[in-house]
Amino acid sequence: FSDADAQLDGFANGIPRFYLMNLRGPRPLRFNRITHHKLVTQCLGLASNDADFYLAVHAPTPPGTPPSLAGLRAFRVPPSTFVLLYKGTWHAGPLWGEAPEKLFYNLELHDTNITDHTSEILQHPGSPDGFIHFGLE
Repeated sequence: FSDADAQLDGFANGIPRFYLMNLRGPRPLRFNRITHHKLVTQCLGLASNDADFYLAVHAPTPPGTPPSLAGLRAFRVPPSTFVLLYKGTWHAGPLWGEAPEKLFYNLELHDTNITDHTSEILQHPGSPDGFIHFGLE
């Protein structure tokens, strides 16, 4: 184990949970809600080694400060990649398009989505539907 490995943070605050998460689709490459977990890192990866998925992320913000459109970055996550989201990283996704479902690995605390889950509506004023589009569809 070294500094080159993923550095997990916040796992002393509860019971770590590594599980499979079967998500239903389709999940078009657009969003209007973004979430963060301020107390723990989260790791996420697709169980399949022959498909990819997409995430939009934003750097952590001070308490009470929502993410901005200008700070968003979208990424294609290639097959066989496990992503670490630092504490407080805003994220939208995983998104993948038209497939009816995808199976993901997820590492977080057992109660992260109950006790450490903050979401914001984030709309794009120039989009006819208000959603932020990845521009890949």
